[in-house]
Amino acid sequence: MARYGTVEYGEKQGRLTVLSDIDIVIVVPDPSLKNIDTKLAIRRRAEELGLPLEAPIDLKILTEPELEELKRRGLYREVVDVTPQASSD
Repeated sequence: MARYGTVEYGEKQGRLTVLSDIDIVIVVPDPSLKNIDTKLAIRRRAEELGLPLEAPIDLKILTEPELEELKRRGLYREVVDVTPQASSD
């Protein structure tokens, strides 16, 4: 199961403008999932959920160690974990 989250980058560097995009990191357990098919599946699902096709989204597919390294280097100030929770039904 992949973890989903958003990250902030341009704002941290004081470069936030109306042309800024939204970085979304998808954390995958297996590096083999870091491919175009995964990105396309995520974009299709986001569109099904109502995200406009022209939304300024930059998808980044990382493994947990890669994300932790980027956080350690200060590239991402905040990560919001939006991992779907298992239902208790």
